[in-house]
Amino acid sequence: MAKKSGSKNKKEPDSKGAYRSTKRDQYTVVLEDIRSQFRVFGEGLSYVSDTLDKHTEILDEHTKILDEHTKILDEHTKILDEHTKQSQQFQIEFEFVKEQLSIIRHNQVTRDEFHLLETRVARLEHAKRQ
Repeated sequence: MAKKSGSKNKKEPDSKGAYRSTKRDQYTVVLEDIRSQFRVFGEGLSYVSDTLDKHTEILDEHTKILDEHTKILDEHTKILDEHTKQSQQFQIEFEFVKEQLSIIRHNQVTRDEFHLLETRVARLEHAKRQ
């Protein structure tokens, strides 16, 4: 029992540097694993980037379509405003016609009055002839 070891996993280096080689091999394995994970991450990031590019193109197309629809809606709004003005003008004119018709009806002779006037005119014409 010449040497006490503080840990069971530690290896003592031999005269040719075997300990250093084992430690280096462990670091190499870890680095290779990290590089592999970065590669996988890069591939995933590339896929996400490609998908995002496709979605951006689709979004651009939809934006163009929405812009066209906005222009059409603006034109329809102008037309609707014109029709609203025309409708208001028609309503004013219609009210005027209704008022005039009411006046005419108020001053209109009934059928009975007309028949009475017709009979009276006929008598006057008959009396004038004689």
